[in-house]
Amino acid sequence: MMLHRLINHMKGQHWTAVFLDFVIVVVGVFIGLQVNNWNQARQEHQRAAVLLDALGVGLRSYDRTIAQLSKRATDGLAAFRQARARGERPPPFYLRTRGSDTPPKSTWEAALQSNLAELVPPDLMFDIGFFYSEEQGVGVKFVRYSEFVDREILPKLGNPESFYDASGKLKPIYAQNMERLREWVEDNSVLVTSSKCLQERFAHPMRAGKSCRPEYRVLKIRD
Repeated sequence: MMLHRLINHMKGQHWTAVFLDFVIVVVGVFIGLQVNNWNQARQEHQRAAVLLDALGVGLRSYDRTIAQLSKRATDGLAAFRQARARGERPPPFYLRTRGSDTPPKSTWEAALQSNLAELVPPDLMFDIGFFYSEEQGVGVKFVRYSEFVDREILPKLGNPESFYDASGKLKPIYAQNMERLREWVEDNSVLVTSSKCLQERFAHPMRAGKSCRPEYRVLKIRD
């Protein structure tokens, strides 16, 4: 109808009316495009919120699991040291878990496949990627630790003396493996701090925020 009226005004040389009709058409097109853009932006924000919620669920689960495993490891290492202080020769403490030794990455992979990088600020995206990269690296270390336990400790549990040298000192390879476990606990403590930081940022992902990248301190070697 607008086009028909515009043609009639042009035929009648009603230029003011032609101009007004033209303005109405342009404004209508502009508003239509803006509404479309707003709808698209709203949908993208909703997608980002869903993906970040899923990542948040995974991070909270990670925090709980690591807290439980870290307590088991810390208590076990402390009990071993106490037994040694009493003059005992217990087997090296080791930590074993049921199921896979490394956490699943399906949530993060799904986020990448859903183009999450286009929906959140680059600094937040970088910190999320950095966290999952570090989590995977720490997981690989635990796999190596577990392989040593399976290969060098479990088969010898029936003969605890085999873990000690002639002077009664724990052999270096077993002491080093327990040190790797202590480092794993320390590394995961850093990652949990990073995880909690990311969860805080997920609440307002478009706002500028502090860096959530893990920062490790230098560990002191224990005797």
